[in-house]
Amino acid sequence: MKFSKYCIAAAAGLSVMLSGCSSTGGKQPVPEKKSEIVAITALDADKAAQAGRIMGEALLEAFKSKDFSKTAAVPVGNEKNRLTQEKFTKLLGNLDKAGGIAATGYLGDLAFGNFRRLLWKVSFNTREKAPAADMIFEIVVVNFKDQYRVAGFGFRP
Repeated sequence: MKFSKYCIAAAAGLSVMLSGCSSTGGKQPVPEKKSEIVAITALDADKAAQAGRIMGEALLEAFKSKDFSKTAAVPVGNEKNRLTQEKFTKLLGNLDKAGGIAATGYLGDLAFGNFRRLLWKVSFNTREKAPAADMIFEIVVVNFKDQYRVAGFGFRP
């Protein structure tokens, strides 16, 4: 009986020793990284929409004319995710399959959380025996480091 008491006590002591400790050991807590994206408020909505409209029109013109150099002045993405020549060419291939852009028309902008979503109607050149189809071109505008940027864009059926 005494032996079992000692075994239990030893096992408990051993488990405490092996379990480790969760103390900080003098380490300072890591400060949270503050987001560099600032909410677009109702007061800034008109400025964001105006900047977004200029950027969206420039992107659409680049796709319509198949000229990647026209995207140089449009701040798309961030340091890690930019619009590259490869991405542009791939998207052009998809647009060519649809017949190429014939006309665009701005539809408006929507509040999208802390961002703005701008929409255009895109009509394509009709191909023989293919039904006509329009698409929506959308961009999402953010305020990143006090500059309006295109966080993302795409064509939607």
